[in-house]
Amino acid sequence: MTKRKQTRRPDVRVHLRLIDDRELASLRGLPVTRPSRIASDLLRDHEDPEGIAQLIADAIRLAYDDPGSFANSLAPHAARFGLAKGAGLDLLDWFLDLASDPEKDRWMDKARAQVDQAAGIKT
Repeated sequence: MTKRKQTRRPDVRVHLRLIDDRELASLRGLPVTRPSRIASDLLRDHEDPEGIAQLIADAIRLAYDDPGSFANSLAPHAARFGLAKGAGLDLLDWFLDLASDPEKDRWMDKARAQVDQAAGIKT
């Protein structure tokens, strides 16, 4: 039996989506959603791209998530931004430009290496 989830607060929305173990991290022993999954969920809900860009840059800078994880989680949203379908690396590049972080080139190199490694491509 499923239970209805709701809140009386008009500013709170409840979303129930399946989550993969790779989208979870542990913070002081508690399971938390990885920033890359949060960014994808925010994009799915059509939230502000500038805010999402800042979330991505902050999470990578503080080592809460890897650039490659962001590239993978952003891939399903690339076409909505006028990029090739599945172009997660291109969308990550766009978001890092939007955040204007000076480490962008280093993070993109790392993202490409992580995506290639996950795909079994030798660099």
